Amino acid sequence: MESKALYRTFIAIPVEVPQVLKETLADLEKKFAGERIRWIDPGQMHITLRFMGDLPEGAVSAIGLRFQSAYSAFTPAVFRLRGLRTFSHRSALKVLWAGVGEEGVFYDLHAATVGLLDGIVPVDDNSGFRPHLTVARMKQLREPVRLRNEIARFRNKDFGTSALKRVVFYRSVLRPSGAVYEVLRTAELE
Repeated sequence: MESKALYRTFIAIPVEVPQVLKETLADLEKKFAGERIRWIDPGQMHITLRFMGDLPEGAVSAIGLRFQSAYSAFTPAVFRLRGLRTFSHRSALKVLWAGVGEEGVFYDLHAATVGLLDGIVPVDDNSGFRPHLTVARMKQLREPVRLRNEIARFRNKDFGTSALKRVVFYRSVLRPSGAVYEVLRTAELE
């Protein structure tokens, strides 16, 4: 009898956040301390290739078996983080993110991820994938115009580079203090 346990999962690239970006985010956090903004811990920042949501144990095992081979054609690379922008929902700011340069390799990794999940997880190939680094999530800002104006100052800011070394299959465990990520599998790029 198969277990009914579900695992909240996603596949992502962990990011070593450049110091310039860390300092910028720390400054923004101070300036907007009175707002409902949840700043992501730099140690947990990643570029999501695919969020799968709740999966049964069998699907998690099947992904794990294919994981390393799905990324075997990729080699380590360096990419640039540039600019801050926001995603909105019904005109309300929801996500603050940093842009990612050298996007081609991320689209290729996303395609490999879609192939990995084929037959295991239903995949919407029109998912609107856009490589980005989420740095904060927002709820009901009191001063959204002030935040937009501040973020506009960093629209083209070069935050430096980070290394693309691995792809990770994560389980996300939701806690009152925020999500905790457990590594299920890692594919080292060689």
